[in-house]
Amino acid sequence: MTPTHTLSLFRGGLAIGLAGLLWLLLNPVEGAEAAFGLSDGVAHALAFYALTLCLFAAAPKHRRSDLAALMIGLAGATEAGQALVGRDPGLRDLTANVAGIMAAYAPGLIERFRHHLRAHPHRSWTEIRADDGRQSARQRTPGAILRRLGARPWTERAKAERAAEGV
Repeated sequence: MTPTHTLSLFRGGLAIGLAGLLWLLLNPVEGAEAAFGLSDGVAHALAFYALTLCLFAAAPKHRRSDLAALMIGLAGATEAGQALVGRDPGLRDLTANVAGIMAAYAPGLIERFRHHLRAHPHRSWTEIRADDGRQSARQRTPGAILRRLGARPWTERAKAERAAEGV
């Protein structure tokens, strides 16, 4: 089995997990977590913890912070959706959902902190962030990406062509 096959398994598990979670959360019948011997809050936290970990594994090219924000948005949407199907949406359930997401996200933050402590123990956070591999919004613009790849935006290319023609 290759990493690509494993990635496919995570993506399939994520799809099944999301479908199951949405069915359970938006089903008008409450109390399904009691069948597993769990309280409502613990069931919400465990479900979102597991789905967040699957999402992290299924989308390795995306930042964990973006994926965690997506999951928090999903948690809010499911709570809002519960009001539409006759269930009681609650801040308590939303808090449990976010707690599960953060429980999955926190180890990555801690490991990143540990990495910075080992690699740059005497540098300021500003210096570390400046040298960090993450790109700022300005560096993600299409023109900046093209310049990094060696391509020139059309205006620069047109100027170069005119200069070459002697115009």
